[in-house]
Amino acid sequence: MKKLVQEFWGGSRPLWQAFWLLFIVGHFVLFFPAAIIFWSFVDGPLSGSFPIHVPAGVITLIWLPYVIFVFVAVLRCSPNVKFGFFKWTARAFMVFWVVTQVFKTYQVWTYWVPLMSCN
Repeated sequence: MKKLVQEFWGGSRPLWQAFWLLFIVGHFVLFFPAAIIFWSFVDGPLSGSFPIHVPAGVITLIWLPYVIFVFVAVLRCSPNVKFGFFKWTARAFMVFWVVTQVFKTYQVWTYWVPLMSCN
């Protein structure tokens, strides 16, 4: 596992593996548990047991390293593709994705957490 992580981080894996396995499959692997955790603390059985910034902070601490790792892995693995079009498309997409993730994180912490803390 450590070798595989190093290969992705170093950019020696094929682009399709970095994009489809890390980015696409990784989204599903992390998104659903994060959604369940957040729901359980907001409207679920653990509602009211912690302030809303606790589950939001836990999810952010899990999501942030994932975003950084996938971004670096896809950028570094992008030259490992046959057609140059895919290299630049993957890079542009990842830059757009990271910008949206930063904006969404900002929204959560400046709008949603304070709004839900008042309830």
